[in-house]
Amino acid sequence: MRLANVSYRVTQWLRRFGRQPDPPKDGEFQPYLPTRVDRRKLIFDVAEFLDLDAANVHDMFKIYRKFHRARHYATDFGELKTLNLEEAFVLYAILATRRPTGPVVEIGTQYGRSTRRILDMIEFLGLDNEVICFDIQDDVQHFRPDEARLIVRDVTDSFVDDVLRSHRPALIYLDAHPYRLLYNVIRNFLQHGEDCVLAVHDCSKGLCRRDMKIEKDDPNITSFTGHWERHVLCDLFDVSDPTSDAIDHVETSSRILRVFGTSHGLAAIRNKVSTRQCQVLR
Repeated sequence: MRLANVSYRVTQWLRRFGRQPDPPKDGEFQPYLPTRVDRRKLIFDVAEFLDLDAANVHDMFKIYRKFHRARHYATDFGELKTLNLEEAFVLYAILATRRPTGPVVEIGTQYGRSTRRILDMIEFLGLDNEVICFDIQDDVQHFRPDEARLIVRDVTDSFVDDVLRSHRPALIYLDAHPYRLLYNVIRNFLQHGEDCVLAVHDCSKGLCRRDMKIEKDDPNITSFTGHWERHVLCDLFDVSDPTSDAIDHVETSSRILRVFGTSHGLAAIRNKVSTRQCQVLR
């Protein structure tokens, strides 16, 4: 897999939205994203994670790719700082395979670009899941209140009550960076998540600084400080080095963790009980 420094691409993305990033200082972490994703491996990994045949997942990917392109997500929203094609496909495959009836919860909604993709895939699959979003402020631009419910609330210390017990979600998509929020959500999910699936954005090695220089309670987390996601996963799954491959595929007595080789590194955690179902896919 060929890798390129992400600094230029982040700069271009920020310019598109009218904000110039500060350049990295001497000794500052240099993040990177893969310029290409090995889709064959991604399809194999999704098939293994969901206990499906790779041929079925390949067909599913072709269907979703056509849908994704028809919706012009890459043009309208970009493929950085949000779910891109491959990452959205992983969520699509989970929903298409499990066909859950419970709500889909998103934590860290911001403008709602990922929410838009999730809402559209739910409609495309003929599902009727409520979408419930949590963020600490309302910056939503890409969905209406009648499409998804936004709850302006910090769930760092109330995830069990405000998310798991109140809504009993079937799928949780976590796209937020504070260490304590990540740790509390993932830890409590592992203890109380039952048959829910948790997906976590920004878990790639390219966004992970092994020797983080900021404190865990510092809210100023950027690509140039490094992200906490792999550190939290390692803390909870007893892996020593967050930059090693060891955290990318972990099985415990009850859970399976997979960090897929997508640009931002989408992780997913599910119950170890088989997810295979007979009904497939549009």
